[in-house]
Amino acid sequence: MSFKRWVIEEFDRGFINSLADESGIDPFVALLSFSRGYTDPFSIDMFLSKEVPDIDPFVFPDMEKAVERINFALNNNQPITVFGDYDCDGITSTALMFRFLSSLGAKVDYYIPNRNDGYGMNIGAVEKAEKNGTKLIITVDNGITCFDEIKKATEFGIDTIVTDHHLPQDTIPEALAVINPHCDDCPLDFKDFSGVGVAFMLALAVSGLSPEIMLERYGDLVALGTIADVMPLKFENRGIILAGIRKLLSSPNLGIKELLISAGVDIKNINSSSLAFSAAPRINAAGRMGDASRAVELLITDDILKAQRLADELNAENQARQTVEKIIAARAVETVFTQGLENDRVIVVMGEEWKDGVLGIAAGRLAEFFGKPVILLSKEKGGNTAKGSARSVGNFPLFEAISACGDLLVKFGGHNMAAGLTIEEDNLAKFRGAINKFAFTVNYPMAELKIDCKLNPAAVTPDLVWATEPLEPYGAGNPTPLFGLFGMKLIKIFSMGNGKHLRLILSKNNTTVAAVAFNKSAEDFPYKVGATIDLAVNLQMGEYQGEPQLNIIIKDIRISGREDAKILQGLLEYEEFISGKMRVETARSLAFERPQMADIYKAIKSGDNTLLKLIENHLNYSFSQICVIIDAMEELGLLTTEGYMDSKKICICPTDKVNIENSKIYNSLKCLSIEG
Repeated sequence: MSFKRWVIEEFDRGFINSLADESGIDPFVALLSFSRGYTDPFSIDMFLSKEVPDIDPFVFPDMEKAVERINFALNNNQPITVFGDYDCDGITSTALMFRFLSSLGAKVDYYIPNRNDGYGMNIGAVEKAEKNGTKLIITVDNGITCFDEIKKATEFGIDTIVTDHHLPQDTIPEALAVINPHCDDCPLDFKDFSGVGVAFMLALAVSGLSPEIMLERYGDLVALGTIADVMPLKFENRGIILAGIRKLLSSPNLGIKELLISAGVDIKNINSSSLAFSAAPRINAAGRMGDASRAVELLITDDILKAQRLADELNAENQARQTVEKIIAARAVETVFTQGLENDRVIVVMGEEWKDGVLGIAAGRLAEFFGKPVILLSKEKGGNTAKGSARSVGNFPLFEAISACGDLLVKFGGHNMAAGLTIEEDNLAKFRGAINKFAFTVNYPMAELKIDCKLNPAAVTPDLVWATEPLEPYGAGNPTPLFGLFGMKLIKIFSMGNGKHLRLILSKNNTTVAAVAFNKSAEDFPYKVGATIDLAVNLQMGEYQGEPQLNIIIKDIRISGREDAKILQGLLEYEEFISGKMRVETARSLAFERPQMADIYKAIKSGDNTLLKLIENHLNYSFSQICVIIDAMEELGLLTTEGYMDSKKICICPTDKVNIENSKIYNSLKCLSIEG
């Protein structure tokens, strides 16, 4: 866990009220729509629409050629191979295209690479397709960069139709047809479709049916892949997700249904979050841990016993994935501290034989823990080439940073929040130095928490939550609303779930509310009864003894009066201190004497034994000064520390009195301050 910058949306109440009137919606919905960037009645109406989108698939260039070629294959009984990918988007794309073509009587099979084969098509698979008599290849969720593979297919007399949503390079492959919203000649205004969304467009065009009918058949597959690939849930995607959820509630795909049952999800209450956190990880687990084709088989089978067996298998694989992921994350954190990398702006760490299928998730865990961009790399034992995944925080331009060091990499790709890369081990140190040098040319990479608006606790009622229902489904581009409860007095603290969670009773202006903080123990909780705190919360409706119950879920907490700008300034000052290139003015702001050190020592001894407790309970000290004093006391043998940032734990050591002048830290700060 790391410090986050709270970004609170600013708005004019009069404008929001007039926007609500013009749009014919609740003012609270207008406010939340405004927070998401919809600032006029037309865009709000488009954003909130629950209608099936009016999709014309023939807007895509090359669509007519693709339909004509597929119909030729159907009429002449030509074998078709669907080339997919091993993530949830690629798997749902493959299942959709296979099921659709099978329903038309096509002679169709599919190919899913494993992670060792790499992303997309490969020459070996094309050669195998040729031996099997394939005359038409349809790629789904890949193909836009498969130049050599498509050329080889052409040499074999195999036509290729590419359906993809990844960004093309300067040129596109010489396929029979390329259907990709990001191609320069595609006139669509909204281009953020998933791979399965683009595959659905091809199926829609071939079928000649309406979007409503096709979504009634395949909407759940399209919704699952779109949510799993973190596509923005707006415009056409929003309508697709809503149609997919309706199908799940009425006649779901057998495989998805059994997977949700195996995961313990109540299908009657399915929503976008259920798919994102239950079905999608289990589909992904197939490719992360082994053979992704098992997930395809789950989604295309109509045999209930087979579906139950595969669903249970993927559920077990997901549990194994979680275990492996935690082990890798723990080893990576240990390596960071062992190698002294924790103060880098971009953390780059390499291990040996870490399972590449979970590196991205583990990198995300570390990015959350350190509050910085993290790149995790793994190499085979005895090898010299490492592959890895990167995850960013805040608005740090991760892909731009990696691109700036591209000459040190074998290959790379991705975007500013997530990326993949391959590097020779000999270049690792140079790459780490180069990307951190780049990081100093942009703003400090600090995680952000965007709060939609502040709430008066008296307004926190079930009616408020029900009023927000028009905004669902939530996901990328439309996050679950996050609200701020500011200046709340902490009345009581209760442990829940065998001490793993906390329930807080809070009060303000004669209104009392209860809120839950998951994964917070009473031992590490920095706030005492009587403290005045700010909370960032989600509001959810649940049920208790058959009655509706409002749940307030805490996402972050800070002491009232803490200024994020000062925390950021403290991070920069402490970073400067660690670097050994400290300016005189920084040394003066960090300098301390025995009384300050004694004050912090007494606070630790009395129970403020984490960095977060010290920061939150001693606002008269700056973040950087507390960090430096702790470092000095550790240098003198007065204490030991474990962990990082706000999770850093401090333990007092039994020792005799010490002389502060024996501290190199104390002396260097004092000398530099005087010299200046």
